[in-house]
Order: sequence, then C-alpha cells, then structure tokens
Amino acid sequence: MGLFQIVALGFTAVMLVVSVRSLIRARSRPLPSVFWLLIWSAAGVALTMPNATTRVAQGLGIRRGADLVLYSTTLGFLIGSYLVYLKVRQLTREITVLTRQLAILEAQRTNAPERHTPSSTARK
Repeated sequence: MGLFQIVALGFTAVMLVVSVRSLIRARSRPLPSVFWLLIWSAAGVALTMPNATTRVAQGLGIRRGADLVLYSTTLGFLIGSYLVYLKVRQLTREITVLTRQLAILEAQRTNAPERHTPSSTARK
C-alpha cells in the first residue's frame, strides 16, 4: 500500500466516523448521513482494492476504474452544485419576502397616528 493510499484511507476513516457520529447524534436527517456513509465506505473499498473499481467500470462499459471514479465524481459535483443553486435561489426568495414584510411593518409603525391616552391628554 502506497503513501497516498495510507493518507487517503486515514482521511476516509475520519470522515466515516464523523458521518456515523452525525447519524447517531441525529444532527442531521438520516438519509444524507446514510448517503455519506455509503460514499466513504465506497471510497475506502476503492482505496484498499483498486482493481475492484476496474471490474465495476468494465461491467458498466467503461475501460478503466480511474475513469469511473472521475465520471462519478464529476456527475456528483454537477448534481451537488445544482442542488446548492436551487437552495440559494429558494433562500433568496424567502429573504425577499421577509424583507418586504419587514418594510411594510416598519412603514405601518412609523406612519401610524399617535394615540392619545387619557393621561397624555390631561397633561396638556
């Protein structure tokens, strides 16, 4: 096992532990935690058995395992970027709605006529 595999396997193990702790502590929804558990597990298998990616790739009609990893990573990045874009768009809309509501409330508060209480009219 080469130096890269040792370092990458250590990193993968740490991320696997973080994902397990997140799942146990219920800091996030279970589905994303399970997804990341699968990703880190697959990375660990690919690091310890590089030929396995070649066999899977050839089963999918791709020549090399490295190409399969590259294609999968690229596709995952594109999907993740699109999901982040959708979330940012949603948050922008929500901020716009909240800002409008706040502006309307502020305008109503500053333009409301002063109310005279019985004690304030008696002092005049």
